[in-house]
Amino acid sequence: MPDLQTAPALETDKRASRKISLPEILIVEAWCKGCAICAEYCPKHVFIMKDNLPVIVDLQACNRCMLCEMRCPDFALTVR
Repeated sequence: MPDLQTAPALETDKRASRKISLPEILIVEAWCKGCAICAEYCPKHVFIMKDNLPVIVDLQACNRCMLCEMRCPDFALTVR
């Protein structure tokens, strides 16, 4: 099975003390060729590239536009 990097699906909103639903972004590292298209097309700068792989740095900023998933030529990203 390929290596997966996942982000947590729930986080507490400290202002409202309630659970908010965050997207889940799955990255199949074995399929990723490090083209950086996901990071370049993300309008919210959710990713940075580190060691030729995308790394999620700001999951709360993700607005589920799914441009990263749609643009990935290797289908290495999934947004839920």
